[in-house]
Order: sequence, then structure tokens, then C-alpha cells
Amino acid sequence: MSDVSHTTNSQFAERIQRYWNEEQWFVAVRLRKDNEYEFDPSRMILLRPPGDRFFADPFVVERENRNYLFVEEFVFSAYKGVISVVEFDEQGFRGSPVVVLEAEHHLSYPFIFEWEGQTYMLPEARDSGNVSLFRAVEFPNRWEFAGNLLENVWAVDSTIFEHEGKFWMFAGGVIRNGRINGELFLYYADSPLGPWHPHPKNPVVADTSRARPAGTIFSQGGSLIRPGQDCSLRYGRAVVLNRIEEITTETYKETSIRVINPDWFPGIIGTHTISHSEHFQTLDALMLTPQPRLIPKKLWWSLRDHLWKT
Repeated sequence: MSDVSHTTNSQFAERIQRYWNEEQWFVAVRLRKDNEYEFDPSRMILLRPPGDRFFADPFVVERENRNYLFVEEFVFSAYKGVISVVEFDEQGFRGSPVVVLEAEHHLSYPFIFEWEGQTYMLPEARDSGNVSLFRAVEFPNRWEFAGNLLENVWAVDSTIFEHEGKFWMFAGGVIRNGRINGELFLYYADSPLGPWHPHPKNPVVADTSRARPAGTIFSQGGSLIRPGQDCSLRYGRAVVLNRIEEITTETYKETSIRVINPDWFPGIIGTHTISHSEHFQTLDALMLTPQPRLIPKKLWWSLRDHLWKT
């Protein structure tokens, strides 16, 4: 009886909290020194969104001594994500993100890689039913469709990397109405443009605490590290770093070695994407922002944005 009462009170408290607050993602970036990957929140610079949207899924690209942060920009009123970019340096961000890729369907997770002198973006486009590739025509602002890497799939957060002469792609979900947070699928190819072949052990991970991709694969201490999302308690709660023990066209094994919990910034309740470039590390975080119900939303957003700037 007491357990039921406790659960009911907890659920009621959560509903009250969510009524007076709104979930909003923001992103942060820091300079990496001496090629280190350890996470140090004290050196982060924050990119806070205006009140009517959020920023998430950050990826950094360094080009000709300039630094670009690509993000999912989600406007609440449109209820659809687009891909935006903002330039930054060690002192902060130069202006606000500008939209560089938009579709009829939702876009997010702007994973970017370079191959044979070209720059490609592999945004999540699950609602299209394809894993679609885009090529930079005029970096960073103009992109063109370069083809579908996979068709008739419902994949999320596709992430490509090269290892021992082959290209590998992780993707969450894949199967329609499947477990997008709980199953990880692996594909391999001789070129990032394909053709891509499914791994015989798919799904190679079936675990909501680490399956869904959470950023770029990186090398640390001679090991490949795959960031994954911990969605066991809620979507995007934490980032889990997984060491890839074995990856071949026949086998796949990984071991979880560290969790980045949502406690690196006051008030956050989730963190779900971490990525690296040569000199920078970036990640996102989810927080509850006050949402008064007694004044119009636009007025509150304007007041809150003014307070943040001051």
C-alpha cells in the first residue's frame, strides 16, 4: 500500500514539475589540450537557445583555422528539427546558428565526415525511411543530396568511421516500429558511399542503457570508443562510453567503461551526444526551464532571453 502511495505521489510531483517547466536542450563546447578526451565541464562555453527552440546533437568541424558547430535546431511551434551551424572560437560563439539544411521531415544528429576531398553530412532522417547522405557544395552553408546509403529503414543517429581498411556504420532502430533506443545495428562497406552490408549479428547490441549512438567514434589509448545513450530511465539520460573489443565482418564485442551522468551543469536532467574534433569536444544537455502559465509564452521567452544575455 505504501509503495503505491509513494509512486502516486512521485508521479503527481513530476506532473506538477513538468506543468511549470519546459524541457529544453542546449549545447556546450570546450578546447581539448594535448589530444586528451577526458571530460572537463569547467572549461565549457555554452550555446543557450532562445526560449522558443532548443539546440541538440552537436558536431564540430575545424576548417582553415575556423571552427563550426553543427546542431539540430528544433523550433517548438514547427515541431520539426533542422540542421544549423554557428561559428565559434575559444572566446565564444559568433552570432546565432543559421539553418543550412531543411526537409519536409524532421532532421537531427548532423554527423559530418570527410572523404576524398569532399565533406559529407549524414543527418538523422528517420521519418523519410532512408539513411540519406548530403555533400557540401559550399561549406558550411550549402549542401546537396548525394544519395541514400540505406533505404526502407527507420534508423536513428547513423555514425560512420573507418577501421582496418573498411568503413563501419552504426545505427539505432532500423526496423520499423523497432526499439530505436534499445537496439544497435552495424553495417560495413569498402567505401562510405556503399554498398553497405548488414552485419550477421544484428542487432549487435540489445540494451537500452547503451545501444543508441551518441556521437563520434574516437580512439583513446589505442582503443576505439563508441559513445552510446543510456535511455533505460528516460530518453537521452546519460552518455555511456563503450570500448570496442572486437569488430569484424563476423563478430562484434564491446565493453562499457564510463558513464557521463547529467550532473556536469546545474539543473540538467539529461545529456545524450558527445563528439570530438582535433582540438575541441562538444556535448549537449537537457534542462527544465521555468514556464509560467499566467503570461503569454512569447512574452516570457523574451524576458528570459533578456535575463540570460545580461
